[in-house]
Amino acid sequence: MKQGYTNRLWKTQKEYLKKYYWGENTLWSDGYFASTIGNVSKEAAEYYIRNQG
Repeated sequence: MKQGYTNRLWKTQKEYLKKYYWGENTLWSDGYFASTIGNVSKEAAEYYIRNQG
């Protein structure tokens, strides 16, 4: 569901989002954080998430 909403948001607000977030690679709010992970395998990302302190 989040992916669908994010996709719609990007399509309808692309210029606004690019203006404020271009080059940052992150969006955040209270209780939620999203970031790109680059060229990392699914297994490496899952390992990192499981082993956060």
